[in-house]
Amino acid sequence: MVKNPTDEVRHLRQSDAVWLCAARRAPFWIMPKDQPAYRPYVVLVQEQDSQLIRQTHTQDERPTPESICQMLVKAMRSPLLGPILSPLLGFGSRCRPARIL
Repeated sequence: MVKNPTDEVRHLRQSDAVWLCAARRAPFWIMPKDQPAYRPYVVLVQEQDSQLIRQTHTQDERPTPESICQMLVKAMRSPLLGPILSPLLGFGSRCRPARIL
């Protein structure tokens, strides 16, 4: 049985924040010597009001809905700079957003 990823963050405080999540091809090319050039995918989670980046990830292959869900869970559990440094430097704390767009 597959574990529900939202069970991992259900205990976190829910904020009134709105997060934007987008997965797009990067605006740059990777050009390895032994392979053809390609554009990787970038997944970005941003808090809408503060415009703070909650999480970012770059990968070679198109992200699946499951991988995006896992990234959102990671952004809730551990903001970009980790649960200790993020609040100290103003990058948010562990929480669930009110909405994800």
